[in-house]
Amino acid sequence: ISVISISLALVLLMTPVALHRAWFERGVKAAVIRVSTRLARVGMLLLAVGLLASILMVLGLVLPWPVGIVVTATVGVSILWFWLLLPVLGSPRLPRRYEVSAPGEPE
Repeated sequence: ISVISISLALVLLMTPVALHRAWFERGVKAAVIRVSTRLARVGMLLLAVGLLASILMVLGLVLPWPVGIVVTATVGVSILWFWLLLPVLGSPRLPRRYEVSAPGEPE
């Protein structure tokens, strides 16, 4: 599970780079952002699954099983906090002077 999840995560997380290079000059910036966001969300989910499966597998071999579960759960909670809750709960609204517009967009 871990190798397949991490491999698929890598594919999904790198796809926006290819999309940006191929689509950006076509004037479909909104589509690039929309598709890239979806790919990143699924890629991060697969990366978390693969990472947690790998941690549990390795620690289950070298440490007592309950210790491996506690460490894996701790990493899982950290992933949940830093990848999901912090971005949602901690996203400040920047004053207008700090917003960045793309070239060609009105400021």
